[in-house]
Amino acid sequence: MIQIYATILAFFILLMFLFSFYFDDDLLSPSKLFLILEFIRYVPGLFLLEEESSILFTEPLTFKLLIYEIIFIISTLVAIYLFMGKKINNKKVYKDIPMSSIFIFYFIGFLAKIIVFNKLGGVSNIMSNPQLAYQLQSHGFGIYNIFYKFMVIAILALTDKYLHYKKLNYLVILVLMVSFYVFSFLVYTNRTPALILFLILLFIYHFKVRKFKIYDAVNPRVLMVGLLIVFLSFSASQKRVQNSGTIETSRIFDIVRNLSYDGRDMFVYEKFSEEPKLYGRGYLNIIPSVIPGKIDKPPIDDGLYLVNYIRGYNVSINTNSNMLPSRTGSVPFSTPSYLYANFGILGIIVGGFVLGYIYILSYKYMQDYFDSFSISIYFYIIYSFGFSTGKLVPVLITIITTLVLKKIISLKIVIK
Repeated sequence: MIQIYATILAFFILLMFLFSFYFDDDLLSPSKLFLILEFIRYVPGLFLLEEESSILFTEPLTFKLLIYEIIFIISTLVAIYLFMGKKINNKKVYKDIPMSSIFIFYFIGFLAKIIVFNKLGGVSNIMSNPQLAYQLQSHGFGIYNIFYKFMVIAILALTDKYLHYKKLNYLVILVLMVSFYVFSFLVYTNRTPALILFLILLFIYHFKVRKFKIYDAVNPRVLMVGLLIVFLSFSASQKRVQNSGTIETSRIFDIVRNLSYDGRDMFVYEKFSEEPKLYGRGYLNIIPSVIPGKIDKPPIDDGLYLVNYIRGYNVSINTNSNMLPSRTGSVPFSTPSYLYANFGILGIIVGGFVLGYIYILSYKYMQDYFDSFSISIYFYIIYSFGFSTGKLVPVLITIITTLVLKKIISLKIVIK
């Protein structure tokens, strides 16, 4: 019966995907990207897995997941289609950014990388023991991680510059900048930042150079790009063996499990159908998080609370980090499950509608300004935005940082 429910969900998402072409033919529009992500997060897991996040799939839980997921998809799509026709203000002007500013920004991020490499014993030491290096750079180097964003801003600015002037020297410098940025993360066996930058550049190519079409799926160049995405995605999901330079390659089931939200959603729908809802109390954790120097405060990552719930601990959503019974691992809420945990079925309906409005708003913003920065913001919202604090706060920080750094690097002179 679980396979039948999975087939129904797969067919429903496919039907909605085909229906979306009635409104637009953009393969990277909010409706199509949303449906693709929902398919990846729920359908393969139901077909290939028996459990996820230690939650065994059962027929009643799977049926409940199917119903709530369909309601969430419909609510989100209604908002997207309802607000799709909103007028665009059209602020498409090119702001020329001098190479000196681009080099300075990139050098700031480059210098931060060099300092971290040096503190970790050099590139050769990092490559010989990537697991230890990854753990060390993930803890205690937070201030340097902020400066890595300067490299991304420089790359986005240079991308716009190349697309405007079409000069070969700009392209060569851009390739070198992207290559070093990617290498600086691959050396830790950390492919996720490389994958994200690659996807952003893919979005920029789609919107500013040539839009992808369905028939491009048989194009050899597109197939090569697809293989690269699969490679980076596969590598990003690889497991690092503690205190070892070796990598345990995940099999296909492990990759599906890493991408799946099925089990955790089933657990949340069951738990909060019987217990009191959270009613937004998790958002109160944001307030103490901005207080510097305060150690005993609730975590922003609410996946720490969900992992405690799954392990049988009945903790408050506002419990301080050092008071949590289990402090290892994190199981992030999905957007529909977080909405349900807070406000029930009404939360899924209203929250899905609001999410669809945010998606289409970011799409219109991107079409309005139509530069690499606005395209990257659209990507971050579609790819990462959610209403749980663990998703909401990082995305807001990324968007605010991008907008602020864009202001800093940009000149006042505008070339129309």
